[in-house]
Amino acid sequence: MVLNEQGRVLLVSQYRHPVRRRLEELPAGLLDHPGESALVAAQRELMEEAGLAADTWHVLVDTFTSPGMSDEAIRVFLARDVRAVERDVQEHEEAEMTTEWADLDLTVRRVLAGEIENAMCAVGVLAADRALRDGFASLRPADAPWPSQKTSPEPGA
Repeated sequence: MVLNEQGRVLLVSQYRHPVRRRLEELPAGLLDHPGESALVAAQRELMEEAGLAADTWHVLVDTFTSPGMSDEAIRVFLARDVRAVERDVQEHEEAEMTTEWADLDLTVRRVLAGEIENAMCAVGVLAADRALRDGFASLRPADAPWPSQKTSPEPGA
């Protein structure tokens, strides 16, 4: 989740085949290799998807995606103090991705109106709104413990 000094959030839009339409989402991705930290992955994804880097990172919220079916845990970071950086040409899933800066208040209203349906986007937007209202006092450091994070077993274990 990226929030700039003007109170705007960065949304990415991409086609999602299971729902057969484009969804507005937060910049996000998976760990690319065993041992990669969630923060490093978030920083890499922000650069790859939006051509941005951020100087300030905090944990915004941790959540399970669907605990009735899966143990997949998601950590949503809040990135602030952003700047443009060089990036490689988008390819694969980023090829058709678009980005947009959207007013946080308007985006909250869009979540509540059911116009933004991506769960992690909704969670991140609502949490960022609350964090901003609290003056960011409730945020955890970017390296805060994450007990629900899946870790790869040691080789041979």
